Amino acid sequence: MSRVIKNILAHHVMVVGSKDGLDEISLATSTKVDELKNCKVSTYELCPEDVVIDSQTLIGLSVNTSEQSLVLIKQALNGEEMGDGASGATIKKARDMIALNAGAAIYVAGLASNLANGVNRAQTIIHSGQALEKLNEFAAYTQSV
Repeated sequence: MSRVIKNILAHHVMVVGSKDGLDEISLATSTKVDELKNCKVSTYELCPEDVVIDSQTLIGLSVNTSEQSLVLIKQALNGEEMGDGASGATIKKARDMIALNAGAAIYVAGLASNLANGVNRAQTIIHSGQALEKLNEFAAYTQSV
């Protein structure tokens, strides 16, 4: 994998695969990362705690339809604090999962100096409501074309 990402025309890339089989950074276990930055490939294991997110099970994050997925994503991006109970815990997990992976995108885009700062920035954007606002703008745009 390292040789492949080194040969693409990109400046900063993270290829991730978690031990639980996800093709994204996982909340539940470590994730193997192949990172191309400054013409150098590094391979390492990443745990949620490395970026100040608590490890959590993925229970509650499975959905059966795209409509259920959209509802969960919108709840997670709402920016408000969640209540107690099962639904609040599930929304928090979804929010943390989104922040982990959005934080990686922010970092790779050069908008944060490291992954932890990218995750922190993602959390701030989610909490402010800006993430949901952008999602709604994007949905409106795609439905208009």
